[in-house]
Amino acid sequence: MTIRDAYEQARKKYNLPSFADIDKEFEIASIEAEGSALREVRHRIQERLEFGVGVLDTICQPDPNNVRSMIECSFFNDMEKRKAYELSQRVATLWRSLTEAELLNEEKSDAEFIKLAYKEWQMLKEHLLTFVRKMRESWKGTQQSREELGYLG
Repeated sequence: MTIRDAYEQARKKYNLPSFADIDKEFEIASIEAEGSALREVRHRIQERLEFGVGVLDTICQPDPNNVRSMIECSFFNDMEKRKAYELSQRVATLWRSLTEAELLNEEKSDAEFIKLAYKEWQMLKEHLLTFVRKMRESWKGTQQSREELGYLG
């Protein structure tokens, strides 16, 4: 049975988002169809959330040993950092739902998490894109010399 077939069975049983929608966001088509399909989808969602956490951490809590992280943090004003922190709280709540599903290790809890994560990811992704685009554009305008760099947090 392919991942598509296994997911479709679960989709009908738990009213999950379409395979195409989940695949577009979390790249599930390449999952090998061994074991629990929904558990494997949950793991793909976890990978995407880790990526989002990395972006938000750069803004909210930059690594002082990483110059890129410190410089990127300086691109954001206090209001933007507050928004990133609020998003971090939403991601943390979602992450704990992921942890709960991991501990329960049941198809039903995986399905509930997938529905929640898909819905939340739509909103999170838009905000993450805003932050990432600002980072990219800010790098284009950054021509500071090493001597001009002071405290960046």
